[in-house]
Amino acid sequence: MVGADVYVADSFALVSLLNGKATYESFRNATLLTTDFSILEVLWYCVRSGNDEDRIASARLLCRTKVPLSEDCLEMAAKLRYQYKHEDLSYADCAGWALAQQLGVPFLTGDKAFANKPGVAFVR
Repeated sequence: MVGADVYVADSFALVSLLNGKATYESFRNATLLTTDFSILEVLWYCVRSGNDEDRIASARLLCRTKVPLSEDCLEMAAKLRYQYKHEDLSYADCAGWALAQQLGVPFLTGDKAFANKPGVAFVR
C-alpha cells in the first residue's frame, strides 16, 4: 500500500484541477498518480480547447507522476470493463481504477458512472 494522500486520478479529476475547480482544490497537494491513457485524454482536452501552449505545459506538470501499467493491471482493467459493460466505462478509466486497486489507493474521479463503485473517491 502507498502512503496517505495518494490517489490514482483520471482525466476528469486532472482537468478539474487544471481548471481550478473548487471541489478539487483539497487534492492539489496530494500525490496524484495517473496513466498514459488519462494523460492522453487530458492533452486531447487541452488541444480541443484551443491548443494553448501554457495550458498544455500546465497539464504536463500536473500529469508528471504516471505509472506504467503491467499486463496484470491491463487484464484487471479488461475484466472490470466487462463486469460493468452495461455502464460503458472507458478503457482509460478502467485502467486507472485497476491501477488504484492494485496499489491500494483510491481512484479519484468525478465521472458519475463511478459514484458508487468500491475504492473510488468520487468528487464532482
